[in-house]
Amino acid sequence: MGLIVFLTAVSLSLVSFMGWQSYRATETVAFEEFNERQLVVSKSAAAGVELFLRDIIREMREVAAEPGVWELDETRVRTIIEEKRDWLNADDLGAESIIDIGIEDVDGIVRYSAVARHLEGTDLSGRRYFQEISQAGSSTEYAIELIDFRGVDASERGVALGVPIFAGEAADGRNEFVGAVVAILRLDSITDRFIAPIYGSGGAFPFLVSKDYEVLWSPEKKEIGRDLFNESEGFAEFRQVLRKMAAGEASTGEYTYYKFDQGSGRSLKETEAKLIAYSPVRIGNGSMSVGISAPRDEVRRLISAATQRQLTLVGSIIFFIFLGSSTAIGLTARTSGLLERQVKEKTKELVENEESQSVISSLLRLSLEDIPSEELFARALESVFSISWIPFVRKGAIFVIDDQSSFMEMKAQVGLSPGVQAQCAQVKPGECYCGQAASTQEVQFTQSHDGHSEKMHDSDEDHGHYSVPIIFAGETLGVLNVYLKKGHERSAREDEFLDAVANALAGIMRRKRSEHERDRSEEHYRSLVESSPDCICDISLDGKFLSMNFSGCRFNEIESSEDIIGEDCTAAIARNRAEVQAAIERAVRGETVDVQYMSRSESGREIWWESKLTPVWGRDNRIISILRVSRDITDRKKAETAIVRQASELARSNEDLEQFAYVASHDLQEPLRMVSSYVQLLARRYQGRLDKDADDFIGFAVDGAARMKSLIDDLLEYSRVKAAASLDEIDCETLLSGVLKNLKSAIVESGARVSVGHLPTVKGDTTQLTQLFQNLISNAIKFRGDTAPAIEVTAKRTDEAWIFSVSDNGIGIDPAFKDRIFMLFQRLHHKNEYSGTGMGLAICKKIVERHGGRIWVESEPGKGATFSFTIHDNSEEERGDARASR
Repeated sequence: MGLIVFLTAVSLSLVSFMGWQSYRATETVAFEEFNERQLVVSKSAAAGVELFLRDIIREMREVAAEPGVWELDETRVRTIIEEKRDWLNADDLGAESIIDIGIEDVDGIVRYSAVARHLEGTDLSGRRYFQEISQAGSSTEYAIELIDFRGVDASERGVALGVPIFAGEAADGRNEFVGAVVAILRLDSITDRFIAPIYGSGGAFPFLVSKDYEVLWSPEKKEIGRDLFNESEGFAEFRQVLRKMAAGEASTGEYTYYKFDQGSGRSLKETEAKLIAYSPVRIGNGSMSVGISAPRDEVRRLISAATQRQLTLVGSIIFFIFLGSSTAIGLTARTSGLLERQVKEKTKELVENEESQSVISSLLRLSLEDIPSEELFARALESVFSISWIPFVRKGAIFVIDDQSSFMEMKAQVGLSPGVQAQCAQVKPGECYCGQAASTQEVQFTQSHDGHSEKMHDSDEDHGHYSVPIIFAGETLGVLNVYLKKGHERSAREDEFLDAVANALAGIMRRKRSEHERDRSEEHYRSLVESSPDCICDISLDGKFLSMNFSGCRFNEIESSEDIIGEDCTAAIARNRAEVQAAIERAVRGETVDVQYMSRSESGREIWWESKLTPVWGRDNRIISILRVSRDITDRKKAETAIVRQASELARSNEDLEQFAYVASHDLQEPLRMVSSYVQLLARRYQGRLDKDADDFIGFAVDGAARMKSLIDDLLEYSRVKAAASLDEIDCETLLSGVLKNLKSAIVESGARVSVGHLPTVKGDTTQLTQLFQNLISNAIKFRGDTAPAIEVTAKRTDEAWIFSVSDNGIGIDPAFKDRIFMLFQRLHHKNEYSGTGMGLAICKKIVERHGGRIWVESEPGKGATFSFTIHDNSEEERGDARASR
């Protein structure tokens, strides 16, 4: 009996020792696996934050690259920001991520703010991100800074992203820094999206910490703002972890620290051991790290509970050992099995976490690849089906809502039969489970397909499935549909995983949509360039052809633009080549230049071009090429040359005619005086001594000589009317007073009444304008009717000229002759009725035209006439006075 007791005790001790060692080994492995899983989770969360911020920075770079922005043209800046509303408004990036977008100049002054307009003109140069950009110059792509929001909850933090704006070249060869595009984001919207969902088992606790050891986000709001380094004095292991996080390392560790009381939000004096995994957000100045911490005791809890049960059972075994060793061994095996199940459950949970995070990480990596949407979605489905803990049938599809038709189109599928693919190629929102998920924005689940509420092909087997809406900023973009084994029950963990997948797909779809819109815009631009009738070329900074559109090749008789790539763009220029080369150099410096030149095509045809050279700016704010847009102006050049030649010939002809008229009239004066003198001598000596016919003949000769003298005098006067060398300021009222004095005898003799309105001061030739008014008033007196002449002189203002009018109550003029009367030597009446040579109005017309105006008449026979003419006014001061007087 004693031997049995002894052997039983030895066996029990040996079994207990081996169980204890097994427990210790299992615990160590469990801790290591936990940390490794959480490291994967932290890296995935950090990658999500990086991807999100880089997407915004890419859009900010596009804003910074716009010429209107680096010129700090506020009107252009506002237009550009408005064009970016698709991603700038609060709803587009989800959870009101972007609070504001603005432009700051080189002095840190806010030049534009899309939301906080009250900040415009404020000096924000004290911000660290702005100082980093301005000090680093063109080597800095962007900077990031964590900021506090004023006027809101003190625990709320923000992220400021700064992208530099450069223009031109500085003296040291770098681009000149002129300011920054700044976006302000709400940190909570980022953490809620990428960090909050990563709660793990075993008490895992996610948080975000800055490189200055400050807690930026935590599920416990009271922890936000704590300075972990200063508060951790005496905890060397924890400080070592914090230093690694601040240095941007990704790793795992163990440490001891104060317990945290969630009720008071304070650290207690009691300490506890913890496990931690951490990964940096590698963006900007690396100012954040994602950490996941868990109390070591919480991770040990499940194993410890099993161990306690094991020790209790071991005690029971000791108590009943005397009943038989076989019973003790059976109970020990049962206890070991219970422990094994607990470990398997924990391992299963860790595997599920790892697989889930692996899928999300693969989706994030897919979003960065330049592949077609259909291939990307198909690979995304394959990644989802790699999950082993969800009983997928490996069938499913991804639908995307078409903006035009509002129908959902199947963009990718895995395992679906041809019949299902054809039947579900397009799905209307609200129709079947997928359509209901899209319209309600809620997950649709079924354990078994009933064939009534969903489309189903005859060859399709019965199944269950999830239909998960893909939502971005409140907008349904599509639906993820995955098949399950019939009868599978829905779980919260599956919902969480599929929701995370849908969020990742939403980000991918949003990016692909932006890329598609950009590609469509670029294709539209290329189409416009190719269809343009102008020659459009892209030229390198050293003056070589990079491309040429179809019209350019046709004009230059080139089969393909590839034939001229790399050639000197000025090689075919025959005239003004030096001007074109100088224009290219100016464009390389950032100017937009206009230039004209003549080139020769392959066949020798000469073409005149009018070109605009415009610098093309790259994303790094450097000029990458020169855009030359050239228009064929050969016909216009020929027309201009012909006009110049004709104008020159006309001017020379007019000069010759005027010279001839002057010489002819001057040379005719002497023989005419001789003829007139002898005819008058004959009249004095022989008047009445000869017969009546001789007296008539002598009278005719005297009258003809007198009229010839008048004609020659008027012709001489006409030839002397030329454009004045300089124009004087003339007070027309004073000038008209002189005219009336000259005509006093005719006015008194005819009994005429002359009324003069308010007349302006104009620029003109005093002598010619005096003659103009004198001729018009003399005609009004001469061509009077039965009543005394009534003459009125007035003036009125138009936008460009003064209109003068001389009206009378005379015999009037037939409208049929209104143009003829201004021609040389044209008379409407016999010399016996009204004297004159027909030169007066021709002289008036020439004087008006020499002053840049025109003259016309309005009249009817027997109702008087109104002669009007214009005198252009080039004086802004007088134009302003005239507007005021009106």
